Amino acid sequence: MEKDTEKQVSIWIDSDGNVCLAVPGEGGETAVFLTPQEAVLIGNDLVELGNSKLREEADEEIYPWMRIPMQFLLMEVKPLGDDSGERAYISCWIRDQSPENAALLAGAHAGEFGWQLERIVRQDRVNRETYANDEENLHYFDQALIDEIVLVFDDAPDDDEEAPQ
Repeated sequence: MEKDTEKQVSIWIDSDGNVCLAVPGEGGETAVFLTPQEAVLIGNDLVELGNSKLREEADEEIYPWMRIPMQFLLMEVKPLGDDSGERAYISCWIRDQSPENAALLAGAHAGEFGWQLERIVRQDRVNRETYANDEENLHYFDQALIDEIVLVFDDAPDDDEEAPQ
């Protein structure tokens, strides 16, 4: 497909702070004015559509910049400013972030509750089917669909127990 430079969409911000699009058409350009909120929503939709097409073409390969619809992270944390060796785990469900952003946001949210991220134990792409037989964690997954991020705090497991999932 050849690129026609005469028919590209132009984008700018007007003096009132609105996002303006000049969309080419048969009779010339048509200006479309969006509030910043509308522009963000459209931008998110464009990213999702682009990501879905790229994932389709890449056989679900995940690129570092791609947003993942839902991720589960298991973090090992320690109390902020405490070197006593005390550890705990935080399970986190986070919606619509790249893998790197998800880890950064999860760590920042843990910090708001007084915990410092030591390491990411697990980071997986999840969906509703992941929790088909796990009603408790399905509840957290569903809540993250609404709130974008959900943290669940767990004590450190005993030596013979596995970390929470």
